[in-house]
Amino acid sequence: SATIAMTQQPPSTNINAGGSATLQAIATVSGGGIPSAPGELAFLWQRSNGAGGWTNVPTAVATNGNLNTGVLYRSDDGAQYRVIVSAPGATPVTSSVATVTVNDATAPTLTAASIPLGDGSAST
Repeated sequence: SATIAMTQQPPSTNINAGGSATLQAIATVSGGGIPSAPGELAFLWQRSNGAGGWTNVPTAVATNGNLNTGVLYRSDDGAQYRVIVSAPGATPVTSSVATVTVNDATAPTLTAASIPLGDGSAST
């Protein structure tokens, strides 16, 4: 029978809020009479729903192992993705989990400060 091997797991990555990440997984299939032509493997990307389950990423079925996450925001920090690779006649293989860390891209702004003066009063 055919066997799928993950030769590159999707890596965890860091991005700034408002940006997107591209995750890549590479897999090969051998045996079972399957030609090793592009398009024989199907990649189904999923995102963790945060409650132990996984949701298919829209337009996630692809014949290559690349996923562009689309724009991610600070609220997406820690988002987890995985890919299920399948081929005709082969048992599907699930990748390891890749975590996307989303950094806050905006610097904090100081709007007001209260500075105590030597006489006990405060100046703003």
